[in-house]
Amino acid sequence: MKFLTFAQDARTHKYLNQIGVNNVRFVGQIDPQKDTEEGAHAFGRGDFNLISVRKMEAVYTVLKLGYDVVFLDTDVVLVNDPIPIFVWNNVDYVFGINAYCDQRLEWDFYKSQNEGNTGFYFVRSNAKVFKLWDEFLKLAVGYGIDDQTFFWSTIRNIKDPKVSYHRNCSHQSSVSDMLVTCTAEQCQTGAGGVMEFDTFKKNVAYMKGRGFKPVAVHANFITGNEFKMKHLNGNGLWLATQAADATWNGVCKPLLVEF
Repeated sequence: MKFLTFAQDARTHKYLNQIGVNNVRFVGQIDPQKDTEEGAHAFGRGDFNLISVRKMEAVYTVLKLGYDVVFLDTDVVLVNDPIPIFVWNNVDYVFGINAYCDQRLEWDFYKSQNEGNTGFYFVRSNAKVFKLWDEFLKLAVGYGIDDQTFFWSTIRNIKDPKVSYHRNCSHQSSVSDMLVTCTAEQCQTGAGGVMEFDTFKKNVAYMKGRGFKPVAVHANFITGNEFKMKHLNGNGLWLATQAADATWNGVCKPLLVEF
């Protein structure tokens, strides 16, 4: 797996360069003259919506180069290899439901209020996916709402390609003309996984009782970098060895949570 870090504002790009993290300063075609520093942490505000749709544009840039993509928001912590839950023969798009681990849902691809999570997913580089992303970008150009809302409106209504949804992922026997998509295990993809300071530990115990392990923990449903860091740290998942207002020295703490 190759990692590629996109920075969407000049300050972040400069900081990552200073600490030796290879990254790409990405602007894209959606409102390219606008930088996105102020207010980008506030869900639903203009800058937040803009960075959210730009990250989908960044993924599309990589897809068009012929690479399959596992995408992670910056508030996602990987605790195990995501490939086994994400990469299936002839499956085009794999996602987790944007809901808590203990919120076991009778989920409907087309009707449920909880959408798929666009902060952590796998997508395959092919013509069917290109059509999907093209339709999304047409809808999202005004970025009046966030990427997830735009994307799920697109995938639920697209006519070409038609969508073939599977509740459980499995290898498909052949390439289909339809866009094949499936749901990764809800707890393993970790949406809302650090809402309280014992949430991750409880989720790990739940998964262990059912014979599987966590793959990622997503600090979504929490607003603001400071609070995300606080909740990740409270669950033993903030691994950078610096305070919130200090410069990172590039050294990470070991992951202390057992699972």
